[in-house]
Amino acid sequence: MRYIAIITLEYIQVKSNAFEKFLTGKSKIVIQNGQLDIKTLKKLRLTVDQLEIRLRNQGITSIQDVKTATIEPNGQLGYELKNDAKP
Repeated sequence: MRYIAIITLEYIQVKSNAFEKFLTGKSKIVIQNGQLDIKTLKKLRLTVDQLEIRLRNQGITSIQDVKTATIEPNGQLGYELKNDAKP
């Protein structure tokens, strides 16, 4: 019985974007054009230091080098560097 419920939920999630966002959430922008979004960081209960640690783990030394950074629903950091900061 449990497997039927899981399969049904996964099927609905694949077919409906709104349902997928409801179940898994959506990414939150924390850096836009090198500027921190403090409101979003507070909502995510993430400090600037914690964000900087995540950036350094990705090899990024300066927030100003980041065009856009997001925290994904799974907690991972997604980012895009500015053109002049790309290797």
